[in-house]
Amino acid sequence: MGGVGVRLGYVCQYFTQDYRGPVTNLLDELSKDIEVCNYSSAEKHMQYYGGGVHEEKTEKVSDNLVLRRYENRLKISGLLFPRNLMELISEDRPDILQSEEYYQPASHQAFRYARRNGIPFIFNHRGSEPRTRTLRERLFFNLANPLSKGLVRDSNAIVCLSQSGKNVISGVYPGVEGKTHVIPNSIDPDAYSGADGGKFRMEHGVPSDIPLLLCVARLHPQKRVDLLVRSFAMVKEDVRDSMLCVVGPWFESEKKKIDSLISDLGLDDVVFTGSIPNERVKDAYAAADVVALTSEYEPFGYCLLEAMAQSKPVVAFDIGAVSEIVEDGVTGYVSPFPDTEALASKAISMFEDGALSKKMGSNALERVRERFLLSENAARLVGLYEELLEYDGG
Repeated sequence: MGGVGVRLGYVCQYFTQDYRGPVTNLLDELSKDIEVCNYSSAEKHMQYYGGGVHEEKTEKVSDNLVLRRYENRLKISGLLFPRNLMELISEDRPDILQSEEYYQPASHQAFRYARRNGIPFIFNHRGSEPRTRTLRERLFFNLANPLSKGLVRDSNAIVCLSQSGKNVISGVYPGVEGKTHVIPNSIDPDAYSGADGGKFRMEHGVPSDIPLLLCVARLHPQKRVDLLVRSFAMVKEDVRDSMLCVVGPWFESEKKKIDSLISDLGLDDVVFTGSIPNERVKDAYAAADVVALTSEYEPFGYCLLEAMAQSKPVVAFDIGAVSEIVEDGVTGYVSPFPDTEALASKAISMFEDGALSKKMGSNALERVRERFLLSENAARLVGLYEELLEYDGG
């Protein structure tokens, strides 16, 4: 089949070509070999895109990639209830459907369409369950898991981003191991060529010779930027001329907490850029000496791949798939959550040993090319589609 003639319907909650995240890059890569119809909400993600709606309900990105945006009947907290998703899918008649976020009504609608029309359905498990820190989160997942049992159990295949994600889904839904595939988020290192770290430093007041610790993350309690700031305070005790830069949008309440912490710790070398244009994010990575991730939980940790694709060493807490991405002591360091002292110690060692930092950065790029190359993992997905379609066709 070679991918020719295959039409994939890919269902997710929010999607835009403006944000070059893992799903955007994946669908672009898949569309080189197969037809892709992406179905996502017409509502823009408040956090990243400022709310509102997409004016274009159908957007042709290329000959093989079309974005279709469904309207919603209802929105309850983070749940979107599509009004016309089934109609859009019926118009496009995909050969196979793949959907994220098993707890979203859109996924259940796509699953019902696949069952009624006898086409394969793939459930895309984009990470592991979060560490539930609130009663609301515990209640939500305790309710969502049993309600989604049929969708997960009867999917033709499950795709997980990591072995840790596979372990979680197998624990929650016993018996699905045999149809579960680990295909990680992936990246094209060549897309990060031409980055201008010097320009980024100049624009944000970071001298060219100052050691820079970078974190690319929104200011949200999940990201635990407070732990990053505490670690940086320890780094400053040894590397006094170092600076910390945090790139990403923020929640005002969280920003106030972090600003208060910075003041209490007596730090004055912390820069928050807020949101920056997507094409400039690679400049931020290029400007960094070390990249940090201090989240309490992550579906994957794509920012680590972005850093490694630019030959940057990383330090991160050992949560989710981090230890599958970062080879401890080779491409960076992994520290127990929430050991800020250990994280700071590793960052200091890389700041103070330029040869070590450079070697780890080189190893990081090599690891990306070996395990997380976008073209290779997209080809694995196309192979899975072909396998399911051939099996389904008898």
